[in-house]
Amino acid sequence: MSILASPATSINTANFPLPGCTGFISFKTTRPILYTARFIRDALVQLTLDSSVTLIEPLPVPIQNLPEIVRSAVIARRDGTRLIVGFIDTPPEPSDAFPSPLDDLPTVLIAREQVLAEPRCSIARMVWACRKTLVSPGNRVRILHALSKSCDGLSLIDLSNVVRGPEDPIDAILALACEGLLAVDTSQPVTPESVVRRIRRIT
Repeated sequence: MSILASPATSINTANFPLPGCTGFISFKTTRPILYTARFIRDALVQLTLDSSVTLIEPLPVPIQNLPEIVRSAVIARRDGTRLIVGFIDTPPEPSDAFPSPLDDLPTVLIAREQVLAEPRCSIARMVWACRKTLVSPGNRVRILHALSKSCDGLSLIDLSNVVRGPEDPIDAILALACEGLLAVDTSQPVTPESVVRRIRRIT
């Protein structure tokens, strides 16, 4: 299940990054994205691991006079549609409504409590922690080849059986998810039965 909810209607781009923040980078970002709070980094990780999202980028121009409830924002492409994703501390009131701030793009507001909800937050952090795991070319090919033969994906434990050598098989599989080659559902706890699917990028 995606972290993105149904389109809402407001956004803000006042970017005052955390001290020492060099920006969030993943295979979906066009350039480093500065974040203004730790929960926003978690949100960017979750968007990266969301297989329905294919691109994350900063807003192209400064936007003034926007609602103060929004800490910062990015543009994401989800299921082929560009939308603005705004990060807020608390959910807006049902009566809150604002015009789209950029090219009439639909807007989604993501609140801190939504980002930090479990098990998604801990699972996404756990998966993302494997991003620097080195996966040998042989294991990379074996993992992807095994998944290419299964349209419905494979369980994590079954897929781990194709990994050879000293590498931790689970870490190796999750590392490929951090590269965008595999999809793992971060809305559910990771178990031996967790389904892993191959993602084929369209360029």
